[in-house]
Amino acid sequence: MNQKTSSLKNPVKVAIVIDQLLPGGVQKAAIQEVKNLKKLGFNTTLLILMRKGFERRNRYLLQNLKFEFLSDRYPPLLQRSFKIPIFKFLSTLHLVSPIVAPIKIKSNEFDIIISHGTTTSLTTWSVSKFKHIPYIAVIHDPMVYILDKIYKKTALVFLFPLLKPLSSILEKLFVKSSSLCLVDSNVHANFLSRVYGVKPKVVYLGVNAPKTTPKHLGDKVISFGRWDKEKNLNILLDVATQLPKTSFIVAGTWSSGKDFLWFKNEIKKRKLQKRIQLIKKYEEEDLVKICRQGRVWIHPHFEAFSLSALEAASHGLPIIIPKKSGITELFREVDHGFFPKKMSAQTLKELILPLLKNKQLAWKMGHKSALLVRKNYTSIARAKILSNDILEILNSKVKKIVALEIGHVGKTGIAGGDRLLPEMVKHLNSPLEIDLIIPKTNTSHWLKPQKKVNLLTLNRSLFDRRTDPLSVFATYMQRIIKTVFIVAKVKSPFILYSSTGIFPDVVPAFFIKFFKPKTHWIARIHHISLPPTKRPGPYWVNLGAHILERISLWMIQTKANIIIVLNNNLKKELSEKKFDSDKMVVLGGGVDFGQITKTPSGKVKLYDAVFLGRLHYAKGVLDLAPIWKKVVEIEPLARLGIIGTGPEEVVSSIKRQIADYKLTEKIDLLNFIPQKKVWKTLKSSKIFLFCDHEAGFGLAVAEAMAAGMPVVGWDIGILGSVFKTGFIKIPLGNHELFAENIAKILKDKNLYLKLSDQAQKEAKKIDWSITGQKFVKILNLAK
Repeated sequence: MNQKTSSLKNPVKVAIVIDQLLPGGVQKAAIQEVKNLKKLGFNTTLLILMRKGFERRNRYLLQNLKFEFLSDRYPPLLQRSFKIPIFKFLSTLHLVSPIVAPIKIKSNEFDIIISHGTTTSLTTWSVSKFKHIPYIAVIHDPMVYILDKIYKKTALVFLFPLLKPLSSILEKLFVKSSSLCLVDSNVHANFLSRVYGVKPKVVYLGVNAPKTTPKHLGDKVISFGRWDKEKNLNILLDVATQLPKTSFIVAGTWSSGKDFLWFKNEIKKRKLQKRIQLIKKYEEEDLVKICRQGRVWIHPHFEAFSLSALEAASHGLPIIIPKKSGITELFREVDHGFFPKKMSAQTLKELILPLLKNKQLAWKMGHKSALLVRKNYTSIARAKILSNDILEILNSKVKKIVALEIGHVGKTGIAGGDRLLPEMVKHLNSPLEIDLIIPKTNTSHWLKPQKKVNLLTLNRSLFDRRTDPLSVFATYMQRIIKTVFIVAKVKSPFILYSSTGIFPDVVPAFFIKFFKPKTHWIARIHHISLPPTKRPGPYWVNLGAHILERISLWMIQTKANIIIVLNNNLKKELSEKKFDSDKMVVLGGGVDFGQITKTPSGKVKLYDAVFLGRLHYAKGVLDLAPIWKKVVEIEPLARLGIIGTGPEEVVSSIKRQIADYKLTEKIDLLNFIPQKKVWKTLKSSKIFLFCDHEAGFGLAVAEAMAAGMPVVGWDIGILGSVFKTGFIKIPLGNHELFAENIAKILKDKNLYLKLSDQAQKEAKKIDWSITGQKFVKILNLAK
């Protein structure tokens, strides 16, 4: 999939791999997974290793599903497949595919693979190894078990001393490299655990069970599945001979035409043609008709599971199969069927006769079986388990993030936006490996690692502490160059995360996309600045910032894979600027709601109002003194606390205003205070002032609301959009109305309590734990 055009709305892409398309139990299980995972919202593909052996008559299996023969991608010469002598299921394509498949499958083509059976194992392992795609290994029968079961009586037995250790080594590699190993029952679980050192998960196969049990049973003995000579077919023929008045149906596919002809000839030899009906091919609707003719389903051979037995039970037939077969873990003997320790014609006859004689007993057992299957063992039930496993694997896969946070300048404290990544990381339950590139002088908010974060610090330069425009630009350029060189050396794959939309965070990411085009870039945009003429502060500085912002936005628009915006208004604004809506996802900030509510408040309210934030012109800090002057005219004893740090020129401007308005006794500049003291101050104060002229979320607003503070703030699209209640918003620039509403809340206790309650309820919705898990989902979109 082209990274540039990838959509955030794309579902998880799952490849379900089988080697050949045959109507066997493994293939049926895989096909149902494709269909049912699709119903659950996944983008599923049945990937069949080889076209060789595909018969047109089996095309019905592919109805209503997306499929592909992987061998069709290979060069014409390699598409051909030849059966390897003696082996029943092994061909040259099984050996060629592990080499060719990784070349033909793209890295981002699938998010995860579900690999069925041992014959697909090498190909799946190879694709996973070279394309970094996780896989689930579904082991129906281990290789060593297959060798003993199928080839013990063949010439291959002489090669067992070589084949068994070799097959164990290969299968162990496949199983140990998988994200999850599944087995159909406990039959092979202990072997895999003991020999390969993995703990497989048992997930029983499922069927499309009829909604009701047939009211009447037939009188025939039914047996269907996948057949070969080794499956005790002589016992089946013997029991037919011993029950001369009973008819039988033997249905299913055959591993070899030779075995089928042998069985057909044996029927003829024993003169059983009139009583044994042979059906070589059946579809799902045919199975309904077959089962309705039956009184009991039998299988004379031990199976690690037996999907056929589950199908028979779902159609209301009691089942008879050797004890300890996987299917017997689901059912109780006598209640649902019979499970003899030793299988013989005499034993089968003794178990079948009571059911032939007592139709009511057979129906009762079959009905119980059908109810159990409908309740617990349907295809969709299995798919739901797989769905959870897939999402857990994708969420738990260790992702490497290279985060850029290099826009800090001077002695200025961190802004709310700088806290977004550290707070989200702190609350993630998904493993992450994070390399953070950051100036050495601005790491204070990363010094309490909740997760492993590797700080790649940029050393101080001559311009670092200077905040004049030319020095800031020189600092930016120096850091950009250093950052590009650092990231260029990072081993792929990794996710590139630019923590803000400002120039120094964006430019390195943009250039890295040229060097490493497959790198997935997640760009954050907090807000779009006001035009230079409307933005507080010197015009020429604002104009320069505006030009750099336009360049940054263009870079993000053209190269970023995912764009995180802080609110819906910003998404709409960017869409109007021709940004791809499918690339954008809204993710706001959060709040430590539990910690803030637990923080004790002072017995006496410290301040009538508090401002919290970076002291910057765009934060509206020069509105504070004019507003408070008017508040004091109404409420002479009202006091304001200002928490935050900023450039000396801005702090000096605030101090001059305070002195000019004679508010020295009414406004306290609290500078920087530790986080817990911030929370205590908020809980010990009454109203929060939101004076930002531009913002994307309002982290300080969220914390104030969690502390139960009503908010009075400028109407810039945050109050009413990000936060729905608990505030009064004021048209930007109307100092008098701002002051009047502060005074109104201070005087009206009922209004204060109402807004306070609304504010706390609002803050509870945006706990950091919720935001963190939303961030995980965004990371999982990065392929």
